Amino acid sequence: EDLVGKNVIVFANLKARKLAGIPSFGMILAASDDSHEKVELLVAPEGAVVGERVRFGESEEPQSEPQTPNQIAKKKTWEELQPQLRTNDDCVATFNGV
Repeated sequence: EDLVGKNVIVFANLKARKLAGIPSFGMILAASDDSHEKVELLVAPEGAVVGERVRFGESEEPQSEPQTPNQIAKKKTWEELQPQLRTNDDCVATFNGV
C-alpha cells in the first residue's frame, strides 16, 4: 500500500531471490535514522521516467552499461556502493556526499 503510485529507486539486475514465493531481481532502496525506527523510501527525482537510470549530482560523464546479475554478485557491487550511500540534512539521498 505504501508503494502504490510512488516512483521509487530500485537497485536492479540482482540475482533472483524469492520474496513471498515470487522471484525478485531488485531491491527497493530506503533510508533510516541511526536507530532504524524511522524508515523512508527513496523516491525518484521529479520528472524521472520509470526504468530510467538515476544519477547523483550533475556529472556529464557517460554511464557505463548496466552490470548483469552475475557481475553484480561476483564484483560485490552492492557491498561496495552501500557504505557510500547516505542522506543529507534535507533527507536527500547522496553518493559520496554528492
